[in-house]
Amino acid sequence: MRLNILCIIFLTMLDWCAESFDEPVPDLNVEIENKIGEPIIVTSETVYKNYEIFQPNDYVQLPTIMDTIYAYETRTLIVGYEEHISRHGNIQILLWEQSTLDRFSEEEIIAKNIYDKRYKFSLSDFKNGNNRIVYNGK
Repeated sequence: MRLNILCIIFLTMLDWCAESFDEPVPDLNVEIENKIGEPIIVTSETVYKNYEIFQPNDYVQLPTIMDTIYAYETRTLIVGYEEHISRHGNIQILLWEQSTLDRFSEEEIIAKNIYDKRYKFSLSDFKNGNNRIVYNGK
């Protein structure tokens, strides 16, 4: 009997440990429509409540995790986890036109915090379906 109880406790703990190591499934996405005649490059980051602005110099190097959306293309990008954003703050997306990246070096972009557009999404934006970007240029 005692062995059975120990076995049940062990299996319960093993199951609990296995669940704690499961990666959450990304469930927040943004649809981005590029309406200009050149590619745009986007990246997103969860911004913590005590840190308001996400800047290019927050990266050690560019590109970190970036997606290219070609001219006149619409794509849906996975940007995060509901659990993560609900604990930490919001998602911010930085966007660069290809011409901006061609005009400035990586060092300049980082040092001067150069980007073409910034978008900020809260968890309520996602829940209300306000997760679409139509980029027409500056």
